[in-house]
Amino acid sequence: MCDVYVTPYQNEAQMTSGTLAYSFGLGKAVVSTPYWHAQELLAGNRGILIPFGDVAAFGREIAALLTDHDRRESMRKRAYADSRSMIWSERRNDILVSFESARRGHRLRVIPRPSPNLPRVTRTFCRK
Repeated sequence: MCDVYVTPYQNEAQMTSGTLAYSFGLGKAVVSTPYWHAQELLAGNRGILIPFGDVAAFGREIAALLTDHDRRESMRKRAYADSRSMIWSERRNDILVSFESARRGHRLRVIPRPSPNLPRVTRTFCRK
């Protein structure tokens, strides 16, 4: 449980954050550094991005969200609503369709066994 989720990664190349995705999906207000995953997920006022290393800005934004119930609730509702397309019950059909498409597109190639009626080929080796 939290009122505001904070993710202060120091590297922009942070590819993903499971806790960010999880808290966003639960509809939490988020304050984060602008690593790649956060930039994408929090675009459109779905969260607050703070420059790397700006500790004072983190403090200001967290305090502002904790004291502004309406702003925090608005951000929470937007995050929750926007995350609905990402949940398993919504994504599973797309994934199953993709697997089915891949399965249909790639038939297994069966190599037939040689007929028992064919003569057996043996190799002979020559020695000098």
